[in-house]
Amino acid sequence: MTHPTQHPAPHVSTLDVTAIVVTRGATPFLPTTLAAVGSSTLAPRRLVVVDVVPREKDRAELPDRLGPDSVAVTALHAPDADTFGEAVSAAIAHLTAVPVPDTGRRQRRPGPAQHAPAPDMALDGWLWLLHDDSPPEPGALDALVRAVENKPSVVIAGAKQRDLDNPTRLLEVGLTTSPTGERMTGIEDGEVDQGQHDGAEDVLGVGLAGALVNLDAWRTLGGTDPAYGRYGDGLEMCRRARLAGRRVIVVPQAAVRHARASLTDRRDLDPEHVPEPERTFGARRRSTLHYRLVGAAPAAVPLHMLAILLAAPFLAMAHLAAKRPRRARAELTAAVRSVLRPVALARSRRRARLTAALPRRAITPLRATWRDVASERRDRRLSQAARRRAAMTADPFARAERRRDLARRTGALVSTVLLLAVATVWWLGPAIGPLADGGRFVSANLLPAGVSLSGLWHDVADGWLRTGTGAPGASDPLLVTLLPATAVAHLLGGDLQSVVNVLLLLSPVLAGTGAWFAAGTATKSLVLRTVAALAWVAAPSLAVGLVDGRFGAVLAHVALPWVAWGALRGVGLGARAPLAPAAAGADVVLAPGGSLPAAALGGLAAAAAVGGAPHLALPLLLSLLILAALLPRPRGQRGYRRNLGLVAVPVLLVIAPLVAELLRSGPRAHWRVLLTDPGVATASSTVPAWQQLLGWPVPAEEWFPRWTGIAWFDAALPFAVGTLVVLAAVSALTRSGLRARAVRGAWLVAALALAAAAAAGLLVVGQGADGGVRTWTGGAVSLVLLALGGAALVGLDGVTVRAAQHSFGWRQLGLGVGVAAIVAASGATIAHAGLSADLTASSGHGLRVLDRDVVPAVGRQIQDAPRAGRVLVLDAGDEITYQLLRGNGPLLTESSVVLTERALHAVDAERPLGQAVAALVGVSGEEAAPLADLGVAAVVVSPAGTPAQRESLVATLGTSAALEQVAEGDYGTIWRVSAGQPSADGTPAVVSWARVVDAQGAATVVPADGTSIDVDLSATSQPAAAGTWAAEPGRRVLVLAESADPGWRATLDGRPLTPVEGDRWEQAFELPADADGRLVVRFESTGSGWWRATLVGFAVVYALLLIPVRRKVTVR
Repeated sequence: MTHPTQHPAPHVSTLDVTAIVVTRGATPFLPTTLAAVGSSTLAPRRLVVVDVVPREKDRAELPDRLGPDSVAVTALHAPDADTFGEAVSAAIAHLTAVPVPDTGRRQRRPGPAQHAPAPDMALDGWLWLLHDDSPPEPGALDALVRAVENKPSVVIAGAKQRDLDNPTRLLEVGLTTSPTGERMTGIEDGEVDQGQHDGAEDVLGVGLAGALVNLDAWRTLGGTDPAYGRYGDGLEMCRRARLAGRRVIVVPQAAVRHARASLTDRRDLDPEHVPEPERTFGARRRSTLHYRLVGAAPAAVPLHMLAILLAAPFLAMAHLAAKRPRRARAELTAAVRSVLRPVALARSRRRARLTAALPRRAITPLRATWRDVASERRDRRLSQAARRRAAMTADPFARAERRRDLARRTGALVSTVLLLAVATVWWLGPAIGPLADGGRFVSANLLPAGVSLSGLWHDVADGWLRTGTGAPGASDPLLVTLLPATAVAHLLGGDLQSVVNVLLLLSPVLAGTGAWFAAGTATKSLVLRTVAALAWVAAPSLAVGLVDGRFGAVLAHVALPWVAWGALRGVGLGARAPLAPAAAGADVVLAPGGSLPAAALGGLAAAAAVGGAPHLALPLLLSLLILAALLPRPRGQRGYRRNLGLVAVPVLLVIAPLVAELLRSGPRAHWRVLLTDPGVATASSTVPAWQQLLGWPVPAEEWFPRWTGIAWFDAALPFAVGTLVVLAAVSALTRSGLRARAVRGAWLVAALALAAAAAAGLLVVGQGADGGVRTWTGGAVSLVLLALGGAALVGLDGVTVRAAQHSFGWRQLGLGVGVAAIVAASGATIAHAGLSADLTASSGHGLRVLDRDVVPAVGRQIQDAPRAGRVLVLDAGDEITYQLLRGNGPLLTESSVVLTERALHAVDAERPLGQAVAALVGVSGEEAAPLADLGVAAVVVSPAGTPAQRESLVATLGTSAALEQVAEGDYGTIWRVSAGQPSADGTPAVVSWARVVDAQGAATVVPADGTSIDVDLSATSQPAAAGTWAAEPGRRVLVLAESADPGWRATLDGRPLTPVEGDRWEQAFELPADADGRLVVRFESTGSGWWRATLVGFAVVYALLLIPVRRKVTVR
């Protein structure tokens, strides 16, 4: 229990005490503090109230006299005082300018029959410093005076500080610091004052609220240091007092109640106020770091600065992992600002040096050791765990109800997932075996994705499109989106193809589970959540997208419900119900607010949605703005709208390369690149707006079968789910209150998505086999369905409870029929999708599993380092088509929306390749050198075309002296390119991606991986085909089989190499004839370094935010 302050017998004091209260206007705490000063058992001689409010009209109104002793009150306006110490100094300067003779001794408060003499306005002796929110207990000043009046070495005496609202809670009994200057109290949060710290006396520092400070010491020390700002200045002055040879003590018998309003951002007297110290952490951290630098030895200051800068990123990451982003940002800014203030640091160190009489080691015994730091942190963790247990310990009935609710929700979720798994097996089951044997999902829109994490990183970060002979350009948003998942797959031994396979195979389960959770933010009905999950999986955007193999549209449909869930949970909507008051007392609570991990997950899902369907970027960003505008602001919860930034930032990140491409390309660029679907341009049909409103991205009559032969039924069945959703969303417009706001916001989002679908569907974004290709609007239609479904669920929330309150009738019947209709129609769509999918087809435009190699093993061996050669694939037909492959077939990373947009302008970036193919097919006798320039080490004639066409092409190539036939199989026929004359020792010359050519036309292979070079030239000796190159006399040339571009950089032992100028298409660099050393070649586009740093920083921040932590426990 709390020990009440004992008031000793009255005594006569010779000390002259002036109370100084500093306030900022008429705060709600000031009257209580003034009343407490007036009722002190030992009254101060005078009271000065310093008001630092900037405007005169906002000053607090004060009485002339206070309390039974009629203490004179002096009001002083000091608008220029930025800190507590400056306000006190202003009071001292004001009072010492009034010379009034001293009256000598002062009696303790007289009895009722006596009258206290009116004090004069002279100032001499001691200062009793108080904040406006720190009312002292009646005997506080008496105890302080008793503690110092016979101890001339004591110049500062601090009081015990307790909580304003709960005086049993202890805040501070003196201060110390860690070896790195961290402020330590030795008090646990919420610790009850039972006199356990009443034995403390000599301390390193005390809080100035309630402290008694010797006036001469204040003048000698120069008061507090203004460089510390509002925090830490009292502790720093105490340290200077100690180093000056004086004592600083704490008087536990003197107590003040402190609201700590400036620390906890408190503005009223509400006892339910939840502290928010996060807002002041930056200022406090700057003060701590400045304290550390001021107290360091002169020679150690640079080391401390370096340590501060090096530790700041790791401390920031720790704060992020603990879900304190504001502290993480403040940690970084505080470190930089503390180091970049040399003038303020020099002044503070000079101030400390002028008054120091003892060496720094004199105060070492008063500082905490690392053992003390570890002990306090351990105690804090144990205390937090105990408070969390207390906060979670509601009454038994509430706990039992919560357990039953958890069991119901878990059962419903498991049942829903099992149902979705059954639908997935029906739908995609035939693909499981081939995928397990190494097969790959492909389609007319989706290319194979056998790319490692390293290759994907280069494709995303370098700004070089590795298609054909290469071209500068931004990477697809889809690749940026898939980078984190590929990193996780890499840890498990997978690659980009593994990510694509898993996402497509599990898409029904992932989409339905996301819809189940998203529905939980709109309704608590488990039946409606399960129905919503089934309807979302049966949505035409997913069904048609999967059957047709539109990976981007499928990814967007899967991601959208997770976006909704993350955004809504991130701002605290749809959260679990509040717990009952804690068993330990109502002051121990679970901190309210949004979920940072949910917002981060929603941001990654938003990036995935935009990567799959870029035309969703603008509707999603506008939807977040709508949510922020309509978001209610619960009492005591501020700043949760900022969590929506975590959802928006990934969207901006994935489209940033395309925006930069638009700005870099200037008038030649077209904004339609921001709307182009990822993958190979594939034709799609135009859809009426009313069908898009009902959830169809393609004409329903073209896709859905007519099963029954009943015309009206077969025509209406495809639109059953969409119609019921729209009707429910329309009826939800009749709701009122906050639900009405949510419904109208959802309808606004649906309107935005519908407009985006209409606009995107009209724009030609690519060129396909059948002409112009328009954006497939599946992503926008999914967003329409998501918004209308959310409105419908909000409107239907509680309908089952309301229906149960009435006897069986039309309400129950209508609800049952509606649910049954949605389930039946969803089942019909899933059944048809499973029947329509031909996943084992050897060819076709829809989704299928490719279980054979496009490039045979010998070709893939050629493509590996150190040669990194390419394979030229020819398809026989009426016209011979060709592709230059760097991997096992055309790759997903080689399709680019930038190249798709450039194709509309007939930009012929592959003219050298076309000329080489023409020479090869024409058998001109000069086909070897152009192939070597292109890095083509093998030629494959695929099985495409008629047998006659293929046999004719094979026969033609068989007559070429530049080719040597190697093998023939189901992949076609493969030839090795004959590179030229072998070396003197008989080593055959080979075609390679990079080679060094001398003046005689002799060439050697430069080992490379096809993206960059980092080798020792002296170790290269393998002869290579020189192609059409020869260096100038006395020089050598490094030639790359890549298109020339200023972004290519090459260095030899750190010295930049000069690019070869001319009309050649290849990238080449000049080399000295006899120079050897470390050769480094890479492509660096403008801003690529910043882009890589941004990607890494983004990955670190979101990975830390996604780490789950327990809910915060806060002590009011």
